[in-house]
Amino acid sequence: MAPRYDAFRPRETGEEFEATHVGKIRESKKLYEELMRCRAPGPIEKPYWKFSDAMRVIRDHAQPYPDATHPTVPLGRQILAIMRQKLNLSRDEEERLRFYTSAGKNSPLDVLHGVDAWIETDRPDESWTDFITLDLTLDPRKQELGYKADIIVGALPDPDDVPGYHEAVTPYAERVLQMLRDKQQQRSPRTHLWTGKPGSLGPTKR
Repeated sequence: MAPRYDAFRPRETGEEFEATHVGKIRESKKLYEELMRCRAPGPIEKPYWKFSDAMRVIRDHAQPYPDATHPTVPLGRQILAIMRQKLNLSRDEEERLRFYTSAGKNSPLDVLHGVDAWIETDRPDESWTDFITLDLTLDPRKQELGYKADIIVGALPDPDDVPGYHEAVTPYAERVLQMLRDKQQQRSPRTHLWTGKPGSLGPTKR
């Protein structure tokens, strides 16, 4: 079970917790136009987006930072740094790992699919992009039982506590790496992103 870092600071809401560690999607007219183009058929009062469509639009039109290889949000910055260190990636290889934010009350990936962020990496032959989804929550039931995302991230210390934050994020980085290794050993591309070229997002198998 995740350490109860929340016991050492004033209680925060789930939305504040997400915003502190992964930020929020950047909302814009372009984002809503793209979402309306790919909305699934159904009643307008209960709009729905398929996982693949929600991920593509949030990835391409709603990131709060300009470069997914160097995210400015604390969890993204820390988890990629730990993964790169453990993989011994050179500076030229850093772009193989990317972190995307999908948290927000108007994000279909968050609201409908329970995903607050995800990490992508290209396979060596660049034919597939594997991804691992994250759900940040202070709900102990979700922390214990899981939910929709691949990994449930529980309470974390203040990002300004650099040693403590590194220690808390390291187990999550290790789990992401293990899950990526497991996916890359699979023959079937289930739960992977198809890419025609590095960095492009095609039909999502999930």
